[in-house]
Amino acid sequence: MELTSLTAQAIDQDKQVTISWSTASEHNCYQWIVERSASANGKYQEIGTLNGSGTSNRTHNYSFKDEGLAAGQDYYYRLAEVGLNNGRSYFGPVKATIVKPAMYSLSQAYPNPSAGNVTIRYQLKEDGPVSLKVYNTLGQPVRTLASGSRKADYYTVGWNGRNDAGQKVSAGVYLYRLEAKGYSATKKMAVLR
Repeated sequence: MELTSLTAQAIDQDKQVTISWSTASEHNCYQWIVERSASANGKYQEIGTLNGSGTSNRTHNYSFKDEGLAAGQDYYYRLAEVGLNNGRSYFGPVKATIVKPAMYSLSQAYPNPSAGNVTIRYQLKEDGPVSLKVYNTLGQPVRTLASGSRKADYYTVGWNGRNDAGQKVSAGVYLYRLEAKGYSATKKMAVLR
């Protein structure tokens, strides 16, 4: 087996790392095991597997996504190539870091307009109290999406087009507002029925 590349690419706002590798050839490659650790010399834990390509003299490209990671954390990855005889060869480690947000931000809801569920992303550069609420155009609160203390991180919340009582809201334009430690932002979204 000839490994030609091994990389780990962090996508901060999605809190995920994509591990990619290529082989120029493989010999009796049954399976690839992806392992993760919090330190280069620490204990590695299996997080996923992919089928190998058996015996081949051509290039093969692989990738694996590690999701749901924490901001401000280093992650180390290594590969175990498992042969048909259950023998293992290890490659790596490679390091990726999910960087904490450098600023506060509130993204546009999507899809927008929407007939049902919408997704709203926001990021916090510091730990502290947070409020994310949906309002009607009269400024009346409709739904609380986030409230309380949160750590500096990237967040994704959903809104199902219902108010705090669980009733569907009527079609129209709604505002959503994020307030966090001296930061506030308001954006619009439309609900179709």
